[in-house]
Amino acid sequence: EMLEPHNLSVTTDTENPTTTIRICNVPITWRPGQHIKLYLPALGAFETHPFTPANCSNITTPPPLPPRRSQDVERRGSTGSTMTTAQSNDILLMIRAHSGLTRRLKEFHTEWLKLPCPNATLSSNVTSLTAYVDGPYGSPPSWEIYENLTLITTSTGVSFALSIMDYLEQTCISHASKLN
Repeated sequence: EMLEPHNLSVTTDTENPTTTIRICNVPITWRPGQHIKLYLPALGAFETHPFTPANCSNITTPPPLPPRRSQDVERRGSTGSTMTTAQSNDILLMIRAHSGLTRRLKEFHTEWLKLPCPNATLSSNVTSLTAYVDGPYGSPPSWEIYENLTLITTSTGVSFALSIMDYLEQTCISHASKLN
């Protein structure tokens, strides 16, 4: 799935806009601060690029988390009925267009946004990309052991901080005793 820029208040009138995509039902888990390598064969036959997810894997123990904006999207089921997504292991990437693959992804995203209803799986105009994810890579610390954290980021480096904040939010709700 690709998200419209206004869903996350991402400015679209800049020279190098951010493309926000969600890779659904990824069969891996990752920790906040780790990165993955993304391979989009349709946009770059032999190119893999590292990206830091803007979220972390879901903590699977109860209680269930409250709905979050990135998961409040309705999807069409295989029967055509509308269903609300349950928590799943989706990777949210915020990718800034520069050159090469990221520029081609931005161009694909721009064309995709022109479709009548881009995320409707029953639409005959659906254009999709197959994505392969490799990783995760990196050994980030256990963020919950710190009494205070100051996260300073710019540009798409904000995804690093967002994944940490996502993790701390989930930990606060599910495992408050783990926090100092």
